[in-house]
Amino acid sequence: MLGSLYAVSCFVYAMGSQALPLSTSSLLLATQLAFTAVFAFLFVGLRFTPFSANAVMLLIIGPAVLGVGPGSGKPAGEPSKTYWTGFCEGIAAAALAGLVLPLVEVAMERYGRRTGPAARTPPPYSTVMQMQAVMGAAGTIVCLLGMAIKSDFGALRSEAAAF
Repeated sequence: MLGSLYAVSCFVYAMGSQALPLSTSSLLLATQLAFTAVFAFLFVGLRFTPFSANAVMLLIIGPAVLGVGPGSGKPAGEPSKTYWTGFCEGIAAAALAGLVLPLVEVAMERYGRRTGPAARTPPPYSTVMQMQAVMGAAGTIVCLLGMAIKSDFGALRSEAAAF
């Protein structure tokens, strides 16, 4: 499930990046830090200090100002609907990526749970690698299913030749 969520996040980010300038797209993805902090507060029990709360607020307000400000970075001649669709997709991608990281921590706590005095030690390296491998495999399967549904396997050869 985590790998699928991350694959969807990457797909939504790629869709948003097509409609936005690189600078805007990068700034929107930086809000992933704010989303990670908020979701860590909700799921993991992260405690906010005044400094971290201030940083999260600035990371949330920044893209809003970027999107609606006078120098919003919208390319000249581009339809407003396209820009705002890309803007929302960039924020959604950051939110999904910010959700995945705390969920990985929750899953790691449950999957690597131990009892007794060893309960406070981090999970072993093999557990971490297993989680990463399963997430990567799930993300790959989601991408391959998308390619199979769209019949994009034939386009690989022409794209590789053009590259």
